[in-house]
Amino acid sequence: MITKNGSQGARVIIEDYSGSYEIALFGKDYENFIAFMQLHAHLYLEGEIAEKYFIKPEDRAQGRTAPFVLKIKKINLLGTLAESHMSSFWIAVDSAMLDADFRKRLQKLLKANPGNTTLEVYLSDKATGYNLTFYSKKFRVGVNNDFILELERLGIPYKVNKK
Repeated sequence: MITKNGSQGARVIIEDYSGSYEIALFGKDYENFIAFMQLHAHLYLEGEIAEKYFIKPEDRAQGRTAPFVLKIKKINLLGTLAESHMSSFWIAVDSAMLDADFRKRLQKLLKANPGNTTLEVYLSDKATGYNLTFYSKKFRVGVNNDFILELERLGIPYKVNKK
């Protein structure tokens, strides 16, 4: 749409399992976010609920209020969310688990899930109480649901380190 002052704007409807919500985009919001607003796009929105417009303190003292709206701060494609919000991925391995079969299965899993996320390996030995953290130079991982399920199947604890 074109606004009264001649600039571009848009009204878009976003929808999730809880319902739908109409958002109006104008000015910088329009420029920053309109490219994401495609039919059936899977998006991750960060925002805040804020008053739609400013109310002077004297008007507020008289009980005047403004309606609240969702103000979008940032949008990511859902498929790229992990890489943009994850600094590294941490797995814990107990030295008692280390045998040839375990190493083969872990290496196969890491090779099957290449990506851009740094892999940290926390190695512990309960008998001696020693703990070491290694940063893999060989493997960077692509964290996805199948990767997580296989780690759980192997009995490997994991943790996501956020940016």
